[in-house]
Amino acid sequence: MKWICFSIHTTVEAEDYVSAILYSLDVSNIEVVDNQPVFGLEVQGDYPELYPDLPEDDGSAEVKFYLEVKDGTENTALLNSGTEIQEADTCPWNESNFQKLLDEIRIRMMELKKVMDIGPANITRDETDEEDWENNWKNYFHGFSIGSLRIEPTWEENPKMDGAEKLLRIDPGLAFGTGAHETTNLVITQIQKYLKEGDQVLDVGCGSGILSIVSLLYGANFVTETDIDPLCKEAVSENFLNNKLDESLTKLYIGDLTSDKTLQDQIGHGCYDVVCANILADILIPMANQIADTMKKGAYVLTSGIINGREEDVAKALSDAGLTIVEKNRLGDWWNVTAQK
Repeated sequence: MKWICFSIHTTVEAEDYVSAILYSLDVSNIEVVDNQPVFGLEVQGDYPELYPDLPEDDGSAEVKFYLEVKDGTENTALLNSGTEIQEADTCPWNESNFQKLLDEIRIRMMELKKVMDIGPANITRDETDEEDWENNWKNYFHGFSIGSLRIEPTWEENPKMDGAEKLLRIDPGLAFGTGAHETTNLVITQIQKYLKEGDQVLDVGCGSGILSIVSLLYGANFVTETDIDPLCKEAVSENFLNNKLDESLTKLYIGDLTSDKTLQDQIGHGCYDVVCANILADILIPMANQIADTMKKGAYVLTSGIINGREEDVAKALSDAGLTIVEKNRLGDWWNVTAQK
């Protein structure tokens, strides 16, 4: 199976409009690449793996879209009346349909150029085998340890424990996060320190479910998960399967814990011994009261995803919510703030 990646070279100003053009043509596998900071966006959990050191923002952007090619079969995608791509679930693409799609994109880009700066708007192409993507991950991702936890890729048949007590298996090609990033590392370290056998755990912004799985490995009785993105369901299921854990040990809710009263009631009040919240400061701060409401007396909240310089803002929000700051820890440019009720 092959994937063709087309990159439209445009501007940050135009990237949303270019994406909308692609969506209108039934092209949904879209990735936007720019040097804009992500802070303040509604991003939760282990994805994306956030790194603060971005190149200087020059206003340029790439809007990439991916099309699947299946060798040896005819393409059933048709250009409908010259304006819309209709794609069957199993349709492969071929050069003819690529060209029709690209021509339509160029026409719409020229229309967009009349009202805004879209940059060069040239389109480049790359392709790879799905197997190549998987092998690239295998060359890149290797096992590592966080305290007594060993994290190994799923393809390692005989993982090296190196004295670790627990093993977490991850397929980084399928999951949102791998656990390697400082923010995830900080929370895992705190789980090892504060979680007790039989604890009830809430994982806010669960992403790929890594922190939920780690909690279960260290003795949690049950983990409740929340996230705003329904796509995390597949990644959570995959990671539970990789670690031979029964999904009956967790329940995932999709929604915004800050504002969704129904979700708040479903999650429960005063129910949890440990709350994990690996999310950005701008989401943590307005959510502090809701997090505190979910916690039992004596419970701990283990926060991360806090860029250097925002740790005091998060600490104040947690304090204002009635929690006591227990410790603050820094790893690279990221902070953990742990608080107790």
